[in-house]
Amino acid sequence: MAIPAVILAAGASQRMGGPLKPLLPYAGGTFLSAVAATLRTGGCDEIIVVLGCRADEVRGAAAALGLRAVVNDAWQTGMLSSLRTGVRALPPAAPGMLVTLVDLPALQPATVRAVATAWQAAPNCIAVAAVAGRRGHPVIFPRDLFTELLTGVFPDGPRGLRRAHADRELLVPVDDPGVMTDIDTPAAYRELLAGRTEGTR
Repeated sequence: MAIPAVILAAGASQRMGGPLKPLLPYAGGTFLSAVAATLRTGGCDEIIVVLGCRADEVRGAAAALGLRAVVNDAWQTGMLSSLRTGVRALPPAAPGMLVTLVDLPALQPATVRAVATAWQAAPNCIAVAAVAGRRGHPVIFPRDLFTELLTGVFPDGPRGLRRAHADRELLVPVDDPGVMTDIDTPAAYRELLAGRTEGTR
């Protein structure tokens, strides 16, 4: 797959009570290694991870996984700044950008493939994984939206860009609760480890 992937992993994990989510143990590795493995198995050859809070603690883990790490110095301003950092790190000829979050470790490779396949058939769309009509991740943004993403004013973050181009949004139905199971709290983490991954979004 020619499209590169970006993992957003810059947050402070405040609701988790201290541990950084990228480094939380999961499935014999960490959240970061699980998401990276899912993307690779799903067909992504180039993976960029955007770091922010305590970036030095995560950088080594990213390097060991063969990921290219970039740092969002403005991570405290929200997800949009991390998305912009990811865009700036893309190869010049990238036709689009597949985006997911590090706190979705239960995401399945088949979902990545389904979203990529749908986007490749309609490369001008914004392809979004969805379960029963509920939007999750990954999301693919086409190249022609990069400038607007970098310069536009979107008070509600990346969703604002998607709303501005609602006519181009393509929901890709998948049977994968991992597309929307944000692991933000110790309770959600315990449920994940227990095998209960109902959507929380």
